[in-house]
Amino acid sequence: FFWSTLSSVTLADKHTVIKWDDSVVYNADVMRWPGKFGRNNIGVLSWRHLLLLVLGWRVWLFIVQLIAFRKWGLLTPISHLLFNIWELWDGYWHTQIARFGYYAPILNVRFPLYPLLIRFTAPVFGGSQLGAALFISFGTFFLALLIFYRLAVRELRSKDAAMRSILLLLFFPTAFFFVAAYQESLFFLLTVASFYFFRRDKFWQAGILGGLAVLTRPQGLFLFPSFLLSKLLKRRRWEKQDWLFFLIPLALLPWCLFLWQRFGDPFLFLRETPHWGQGPWQRVREFSSPLWVFSSYTWEVIGLLRQVLSQGLQLTPVILVQLKEVGDFLCFLFFLFLGIRVVRSLDVSYSIYHFFSLVLMLSTGTLKGAPRFVLVLFPGFLVLAQILRNPKGFALFLWVSSM
Repeated sequence: FFWSTLSSVTLADKHTVIKWDDSVVYNADVMRWPGKFGRNNIGVLSWRHLLLLVLGWRVWLFIVQLIAFRKWGLLTPISHLLFNIWELWDGYWHTQIARFGYYAPILNVRFPLYPLLIRFTAPVFGGSQLGAALFISFGTFFLALLIFYRLAVRELRSKDAAMRSILLLLFFPTAFFFVAAYQESLFFLLTVASFYFFRRDKFWQAGILGGLAVLTRPQGLFLFPSFLLSKLLKRRRWEKQDWLFFLIPLALLPWCLFLWQRFGDPFLFLRETPHWGQGPWQRVREFSSPLWVFSSYTWEVIGLLRQVLSQGLQLTPVILVQLKEVGDFLCFLFFLFLGIRVVRSLDVSYSIYHFFSLVLMLSTGTLKGAPRFVLVLFPGFLVLAQILRNPKGFALFLWVSSM
């Protein structure tokens, strides 16, 4: 099935004609997926095939885990590989918040929607917060891919390019976070759905979904300037329906009211962010100038190269941390490069969201976690699907990315 899927995306984009009224005309040379996708049949990818693809990808992740643990001589139980290991790091705190609430000020850097959904869903899984979290992550990721496919077909005007964008996302090195007890899949669903309705001029739905994205992660606030500025730049005038975009920032009000009532500070999440996730020999997480952070990473890469060339590569703990930071910086640079293509190829709303998100990453003083944070920058994956039109180049990228 994987091979047939990979083979299908190698067909030339010129064989597919996409009309902007949601109808699609396909040449006989293009592989037809059975089934209909949605009421208007915008694409030919059946939800059943997409579900099989995601399930196959999830099984592949498990096989990789199993091989890695056995190779290192770790006799980890199968149940641990399937469940417990996906609660590590931030996942643990999400389940703790769902179980006990925000019992400490530092926890408020985790926004409330995902823990609330875990809390409400846990009784279905016998009170297991982890079971509920993994179910929500997988379910929202599947729904996000369904909408992402429709959006990709609409923006790229090609079924093949849309399918490539899905595969590029699935085979991205950190895509496993989508099925962990993390917010990534929920936030991805809400942002993609918000953009989808915005591009269809359904501003009520875009505003409500954007507001829910804000309650999942503060990055959702960037949907507000992305939508509003995009429309104002095109129309050069204000319209009555533009007020609906204010639903996005207004969604933050109940969260701020809760923090004010619980801890006496409505913006506590801004003050507690620098204290989250610190480690030895790592950069201090604090709000900083994006240009200063970018230049400091550049000089760190240059300094590390000089040290390696003069003294050789010595894998000391400090060097290992620096190598990780270099990897974070290279991931950031890759999506910065993709952002240039986003400006040239997609609507201006995507460019605003993409670059505001990158600036936010720099503004925290560190790019720690950048390979995970870029997962939700879906405009980058859209243009990457445009770039990798050559079948061999696309297959090579997937192979390298999946390593």
